[in-house]
Amino acid sequence: MVLDRNKVLLWFFTIFTFVGLAISIIIVLENLLPSIKVGKTFIDSNCDVLDYYTNETLIEKNQVCLDLNNDIWWYNTLGENDFYSSVVKHETHHNTDSDSSSSDSQYPNHTNSTSSSSSSDSSGSSSNSTNSSDENKKKCYVGLYLVSYTIDDTLIETNISGVWNSNLQWVQNYLTVFSINETYPCYYQSTKNENANWFRASRFSIAAVAIIGVSGGFTLISLCLSIIFFIRYRNIRNHYIRIITPTNHTGGSGHGIHQHHHQHFNSSYQGSFPN
Repeated sequence: MVLDRNKVLLWFFTIFTFVGLAISIIIVLENLLPSIKVGKTFIDSNCDVLDYYTNETLIEKNQVCLDLNNDIWWYNTLGENDFYSSVVKHETHHNTDSDSSSSDSQYPNHTNSTSSSSSSDSSGSSSNSTNSSDENKKKCYVGLYLVSYTIDDTLIETNISGVWNSNLQWVQNYLTVFSINETYPCYYQSTKNENANWFRASRFSIAAVAIIGVSGGFTLISLCLSIIFFIRYRNIRNHYIRIITPTNHTGGSGHGIHQHHHQHFNSSYQGSFPN
């Protein structure tokens, strides 16, 4: 019973060790190494802000402006949260006298138009200046910074894009974070020098490192327990083998007893005859 229990525990922790090791390898190959590769493509630089402006476009009313962000080169790689933490939060502190609340600034409504755009639509309808096709559409806005930076004595001029939103005032507010004719730290991609941004990808995935750390810790613990139960299983198994296997001591002592009785018989037999 003890032997079977140790054998089961040995197999359990051995399997757990291999599972933890497999998870760590998968996370390294699928997440950590790709994140390191992407992080290396972002090069530190300094950008001179030459100008900033807004672009607008029309979309169907049943669509959201957020979908337009998928066309921005950095959006699918870095995500919207990095833009909020790197730009929008600075905009909130920079424009303390802004009319919009802090919650609206950090988490804008991407589906509804602002009151100013609604009023302009209504006035346009009353004056019949807006055609019927535009009545089923809404406006989306994005802020763009015109910047310049130098790469190996070569001057690069390009746009750093913000995110799309239906609130024009919110877009104009985040544009004011970086002042014209000022220089700010920025990053460009080594794979395409015209791709510039105010923030970069992490040098490695922190989430991947955390998962690998937890998985590696459990794997190490399982490995140690596997070794312990392997030693216990081997010792108990060897103990049972020694008990079951017969020894040669019984045969040797029996042979000695047989010889002793044979000698005693001979002496008795010889003593029964007269001289």
